Amino acid sequence: MATATSPFDILPPNLFNVFSTQGHGNLQRHYMAILLRIYELAEFNRFGLTREVVVAEIVDYLKLVDEEDLSCINAEAEADDGERDYAGYLLRRLVNAGWLEREQTADYTECIILPDYAFTLLEALRSIQEQKPKEFAGQLYAAQQLLTNESDDFSPSLALTQAYENVRQVVRGLNELNQNIRRHTERVTKDKDVPELLRLQ
Repeated sequence: MATATSPFDILPPNLFNVFSTQGHGNLQRHYMAILLRIYELAEFNRFGLTREVVVAEIVDYLKLVDEEDLSCINAEAEADDGERDYAGYLLRRLVNAGWLEREQTADYTECIILPDYAFTLLEALRSIQEQKPKEFAGQLYAAQQLLTNESDDFSPSLALTQAYENVRQVVRGLNELNQNIRRHTERVTKDKDVPELLRLQ
């Protein structure tokens, strides 16, 4: 009997070790924020990002970090050589963990790329961060248009596959909403006074 494959068979073994920050638990959010910033830069960049661009982005982020957290990064890095050195240390940790990879171009420029699994994981984490409302109507409309298309270049197999994917996402979204209705209600009503809650009703 074949054993079921696990996502952890594909992912690097140290991928999530970057979030066990040697007793500095508040650094986890900084690693995630840096990864999401790099992901935003890399999302529509076909050729990867130069090391200088990535280091500059990390330095830019570190300017927003308060002194207490910066001293924790200093303690973890065991260095006190300024933001560029902190940025280099953080970049090395992300590369060693497997979130980022280094590549060298023909002109010896060092590029930083995100592996395919990092794109998938960071897109999911960004979706959690943004908490965008689900667009069920658009997905159902797209499925209906696919199934009722009568044009000459119509491909029934492609239309059926795409319609199935749209409907599957709607069903998944509704199940997610149903299982988290209490959390959704708390999020919608948080910090609202009684008159405003009555208007929502």
